[in-house]
Amino acid sequence: MLGASLSTGLLFYLVQPAPEDQNLIKVYVADQFIEANTSINPDSLKAKKIKKSNYHEGMLTQIHDPPGWTKSDILPGEIIREEKLRINQPISLGKGERTMNVPVTLDRIGGYPRKGDYVDVIAYFKQQDTGVSKLILQDLQIVDIYNHRGISIDNQPMQEEPLDEKSHLPAVLTLKVSTDQGEVLNHALEAGTIRLLSREITD
Repeated sequence: MLGASLSTGLLFYLVQPAPEDQNLIKVYVADQFIEANTSINPDSLKAKKIKKSNYHEGMLTQIHDPPGWTKSDILPGEIIREEKLRINQPISLGKGERTMNVPVTLDRIGGYPRKGDYVDVIAYFKQQDTGVSKLILQDLQIVDIYNHRGISIDNQPMQEEPLDEKSHLPAVLTLKVSTDQGEVLNHALEAGTIRLLSREITD
């Protein structure tokens, strides 16, 4: 009995984590450069232990299955953050379709658009002492929305984002367009200003 007790006590002692390990947490870092909008290969990540005091919410502590896709570039040695990952597959584009980033200023009155919403585009062109507004594009889908820090917001409310004195929020919308629509939209951005009108999917 004494020998068994000693063996059990020894085993218990051996499996106890070292005191320093109790103050560490495992996160994942990039083992190489990972380009934006690419599928993540688990081999491109490596585990790293950091002090719990250095841990911040959103740091990747386990690899998803599937690992997902990147929203932005990730540098070698950079700690992976959930906000830089997209678990769902990026939107598929048909023949002749593209995505185009459009800088906008969102007004909190009336609510903010969300990923997956559809919008129409009105352009305003100034002509001498007057100006003209024209509906130039319809039924464009919002693929993604980025806040003023360039962080993708996947269907998350933006009410907590900082607003200026006019209650406006600078943002960038990624729209799904055809090549012809992209040309029209680019011309409107270069020659005038645009406004987006939200519409129902069934409209």
